[in-house]
Amino acid sequence: MELFKIEFFKYFKSKMYFGYSLALIVCYLLPIFLYQRHDIELQPLLTAREIFHFNSYLTLPIITILHFSYFLSNEYSNNTVKLLFSSKFSKEKIFIIKYIVATITFILQIIPALVLSLIYIYYFYGSTTLMVPNTTIIYNLFETIGKIVFIQLMLNIYFLTLGSITMCINTFVKSRILTILMTFAIIILLKVAPISPGFINYTFINGSSVISGLTSIQPERYFTIFQIAFSSMGFILLFILISLFLFRKQIVQ
Repeated sequence: MELFKIEFFKYFKSKMYFGYSLALIVCYLLPIFLYQRHDIELQPLLTAREIFHFNSYLTLPIITILHFSYFLSNEYSNNTVKLLFSSKFSKEKIFIIKYIVATITFILQIIPALVLSLIYIYYFYGSTTLMVPNTTIIYNLFETIGKIVFIQLMLNIYFLTLGSITMCINTFVKSRILTILMTFAIIILLKVAPISPGFINYTFINGSSVISGLTSIQPERYFTIFQIAFSSMGFILLFILISLFLFRKQIVQ
């Protein structure tokens, strides 16, 4: 618990939490005003889809990488990593706690933006029922909010995968800027790599596509979403194990 408290204190003291939270609030609310629609029947789901479309392909990946690149590179840049390695905590414990704190604070940063988006939807649509066009499916407001929260959770798994890659690279690349650039380079290479369509859902690369579940009523779509989510969790575990191996080998001059 002592190391947890130290890591949380260092992060909140940096004021990055408030900066990223404010940036996310702007990013979540901006699409509402940029892409306002008038087709009331599915308006809340379309509003949420615009929010996720606007953020899941660019804004949130950037914030994710910036966020996760802070926790190790900050120690290197301030030369405090020597103190950490000479402390009573093992290197494995140091890394795991930093990763957990990075994950918790990242999710906490998303919550205000998501809550404000849901308040907007509730304020404008009240307790009305919502029929999906060209179907007999009807959602009440709380079912709609449930779908939005579910998709956000699935997206979080994708973003945590990106965060895991970032921290993995940061175990052997001490510069924060270089870590960020290398992470983007790897993601872009994986995006353009010729991956078989039958294999793509077993990777995390297609993670942002889960937003299609907002307006989809097909059960197989949800199977694909869970397929991507569980595959992404496997990659998170893999990157954490690689990071532990690399971080254990670190020798500070």
